[in-house]
Amino acid sequence: TLVPQARPFEANDVACAAHWASNRWTLIAKRKLDTGDPDDIAIAKGAHMFVAVFDHTAARHTRHIRPIKLEVAP
Repeated sequence: TLVPQARPFEANDVACAAHWASNRWTLIAKRKLDTGDPDDIAIAKGAHMFVAVFDHTAARHTRHIRPIKLEVAP
């Protein structure tokens, strides 16, 4: 059985890594809470985000139907 592997990703101010275990993906993403970029939303309690999947196909990518509500520790 092949186990999916994901390479770490870094772009601009975002770094991500994914891990497959027990039939689940775990995604760890890192970014400044407030990048200072007017096009970025500051990460704060109650902020929402979507996660999109890229599988190297020409088809549309998929994303969660509902956004993930972030919880940020003080």
